[in-house]
Amino acid sequence: MMSNSSGDFCKCVDTAHEMLTAQHHEIDKSFQHSLTRLDQRIMKNPLFRRLQYNISKEALNMIFNRLEKFDDDGKCDCSLRTTHGLPCSCEVDGYRKSGEPIPLKAIHRHWKILTSKNTSKREEDDTELCPTPLIDEFWRVFNGTNNEGKRILMDKLREVNFINHSLVNIVLDFF
Repeated sequence: MMSNSSGDFCKCVDTAHEMLTAQHHEIDKSFQHSLTRLDQRIMKNPLFRRLQYNISKEALNMIFNRLEKFDDDGKCDCSLRTTHGLPCSCEVDGYRKSGEPIPLKAIHRHWKILTSKNTSKREEDDTELCPTPLIDEFWRVFNGTNNEGKRILMDKLREVNFINHSLVNIVLDFF
């Protein structure tokens, strides 16, 4: 048996296993908390109707807090979209102006995982492969925002267009 003055190896492994099990239970508890307890301000806001209980509480709070800040100063740097895969304030403002709730497809899949179980088998449907809904959504947001928001969206579109041209060339070179 492996042992030293601190105890044997099996005891260390058992202790580590107990700690990891406790952490796993805390994570599961946190996920359940995201599913069952939401801020009343968010629950009452029709913009968040489709997102409630479908994305993490943290993501809902980030979107809501950024929107409140946007309402105060009217500025959006789109960093929430680029760094977290969540709709930025100018996007959410576009949904608000159109009277539509924020669609679930506007949220990166990372924020939709509300379980610690293995979700590596990703089920895709054909709608993810069709650009039409994204293009329609872009036009709706674009038409519902101010000139500064339109400039930002045009810059993002140029970035995507540049990236896509580069990717097309890579794919064509591959085949």
